[in-house]
Amino acid sequence: MRRILSGLLTLMLLASATSESLAQRPNNKNDVAAPTGITFSFTPTDLTIAWSPVSGALRYDLWRRVNGSTPESLGHSDITSFRMALPTRGLGYEYQVTAVGRISYTPSAWVPYTVPFEETAPIAVLVDPVTSGTGMTTPAGPANFAASSTIPGQILLSWDPPAFYTGKYKVLRSSTGGEVNREMPAPSGETSSQYWAYRYTDAPVDFRWTYTYTIYAYVKPGATELLTAPSTASGKSVPFVQVSGLAYSLTPSTKTLGRLDVRISWNTVTGAEKYVVSDDTWATTKDFIPASGSLAPASMSYVQPGVPTGYTFRVCVRAVYPYNVRQDTTAPCIDIKT
Repeated sequence: MRRILSGLLTLMLLASATSESLAQRPNNKNDVAAPTGITFSFTPTDLTIAWSPVSGALRYDLWRRVNGSTPESLGHSDITSFRMALPTRGLGYEYQVTAVGRISYTPSAWVPYTVPFEETAPIAVLVDPVTSGTGMTTPAGPANFAASSTIPGQILLSWDPPAFYTGKYKVLRSSTGGEVNREMPAPSGETSSQYWAYRYTDAPVDFRWTYTYTIYAYVKPGATELLTAPSTASGKSVPFVQVSGLAYSLTPSTKTLGRLDVRISWNTVTGAEKYVVSDDTWATTKDFIPASGSLAPASMSYVQPGVPTGYTFRVCVRAVYPYNVRQDTTAPCIDIKT
């Protein structure tokens, strides 16, 4: 009887141990599914990969390969998207997202994606004038055509291209000074900060006159006079601003005993490219180019060394704008007594 009871007890202990061991043994089945719904989006600098959430996933690992090569690790994400630097445009990559669970991981299928090449200017659409019952219908020309001025001697033209795009424009100019439909040099098509807005600087222009501009777009490349309807704008240069605040100071000459060094100063003129200092007594003309941008001083100055005492000099300072725009006849002057 004792032997029977002992045998039964041994069997119970073995069964208990086996049951416990089975309970602690990991499940051979995956605890996470493969990610699905993988999509791609990009900006000029970044590529973003997104996917549907996977139940039980603790994180996601990202991989990439090209032409079946050895995969490279891109990193991991704790959310259902991953952003990376924009890869080479036009190169065919394959991407894989792996869901990582507590006891296993499951990769998605390899998904191909190629970032397209950069978009360029719209290809010209050949738009011919349409014949209708009332005659010829001409396509609309450039929109939002405007003429403005912020620097004396310059007028800035800006516009938006028409519904189609050829990149070629024709600009005519008339003025109150007697000019009629003068054809301007071809606009360069330089883009401004406003996407697809174009600019053209007309300089130098006369401060006294108002200018009227007419712009056309060529309907299709190579069509010499096949033009859109005109767009018109008028503008005038902002007034010429001359030098102000002329002043001078005298100090003993550092080079010639008994003579003086004369320092002439004036206020900076916004937009001026340089200044011309001159007088009849010294028979000299000096050009000065000030520091640019935020480094420009609050005033400019010029030193004439070794001036004899007991004389009166009349010194004039002229502001000169880009394109050598100047008004020599109205330059302010100052009398200097030594």
